[in-house]
Amino acid sequence: MSHKPPSVGNLIHRSMSLRALADEAGVQQTLLSELRRHLPDMLAGHCSAARLRDQQLIVSVDSPAWATRLRFVAPQLLDSLRQRYPDLEAVRVKVAVTHQCSEQTRRRTARRSAAGARIIHEYALETSETPLREALMRLSRALDSSQG
Repeated sequence: MSHKPPSVGNLIHRSMSLRALADEAGVQQTLLSELRRHLPDMLAGHCSAARLRDQQLIVSVDSPAWATRLRFVAPQLLDSLRQRYPDLEAVRVKVAVTHQCSEQTRRRTARRSAAGARIIHEYALETSETPLREALMRLSRALDSSQG
């Protein structure tokens, strides 16, 4: 006798809390779709999530640059969305850091250069605080020796 595990759909419908989560996810997906219809295509594609909380629309975007652009159009967006959500008072924008974004940042910060070592060394020579000067000198030597 083979026992087949229940499907995810069955589990969701059996559990009140899972059903509530699934319903909320659906509401948020509908809100995100509606939000995207009110934005230029380029900007809409960078919005990854939207939810309503305390008369605020909270929108997640994938980079600080797109967050700035969304904040710029937020007043017009707020006016457009108030037709459907009359209690809406503000649009709040958040940057959702993705794994890909953090991976690129990590690679970028790992680069070392002789030019960077020279700049840090020169700054160290001009620093009067002894502990800071010594730390900067160690850092410049470490950066310079890693080139070989």
